[in-house]
Amino acid sequence: FVIDDVVIRAKAAFGDIHIRVPHDVKLIVEGTPVFGDIKKKRQNPEWADENTPLIRVDASCAFGDITIK
Repeated sequence: FVIDDVVIRAKAAFGDIHIRVPHDVKLIVEGTPVFGDIKKKRQNPEWADENTPLIRVDASCAFGDITIK
């Protein structure tokens, strides 16, 4: 079966967001921090190819952090 790609839009203001994703997917993190930080704490699997499911995180934060594990 086919798994569609997933997009997560995370916006933090004066707080933190923690996102956990499965280890068997590719992860792309894009965004703009303002007086905060966007942290990607996991690597894509070495065996990943074009058929590996993808999670894209569109993150923006102001005075807070977004952490993806």
